[in-house]
Amino acid sequence: MPWTLELLMSEATTISGTSPEVAVSRVSQLVNQATRDLATRLPHVEFEVYASGSMVSGQDKLYLPDDVETLVALSFDTGASGTGGRVIRQASPWELDAKSDGTTAGVPMMYLSFASWVEFYPSPDSSYSIVLRYRKRLSEITSLTAIPSVDTRYHQAVLLKTVEYLHLRKGEYDKVAAARALYEQELRQVPNLYAQRQQDRAGMGLRYQSTED
Repeated sequence: MPWTLELLMSEATTISGTSPEVAVSRVSQLVNQATRDLATRLPHVEFEVYASGSMVSGQDKLYLPDDVETLVALSFDTGASGTGGRVIRQASPWELDAKSDGTTAGVPMMYLSFASWVEFYPSPDSSYSIVLRYRKRLSEITSLTAIPSVDTRYHQAVLLKTVEYLHLRKGEYDKVAAARALYEQELRQVPNLYAQRQQDRAGMGLRYQSTED
């Protein structure tokens, strides 16, 4: 079951023995800080996203989703005639800007990721369905009913890290160490996506070998 910001704050203040007079905004800030700390410990695969989109004929720019942190790859959904494959090659700024016929229309052969959009070359001469693979940006949670943007199985770790920060704020350094140890133990116990994928590949099997007397 996902933990909301309100539940995380309530549990963290109770476990740490923090006075209810502490400002909600302060505890909320610590929950977000704990989530950011956790995110730096997780492999990039935990934040990979697969999304679909479409080019618009005559428009050489496509604005990216708001949560894009890093664009990993961009490709045609089913391939486009004349591309030689589905993947659209990423170009450098100077390579794209060096094209003297920048207004040429056709099947896009390359793209440039810049600011909050991607630019295509040539400019699409038709509408093409595309696939975006990217790593999402960790979002701050402010609403009490919001859920941290890390997977549900890591919410207990967020709670424990928040408890650590609350003890640190009160100068309870012996309790800081204890909370940190529980946080590290939780991270070791929860398998990340790399570990889960490895388990999926392993499966189970039986080998029977016979020998003659």
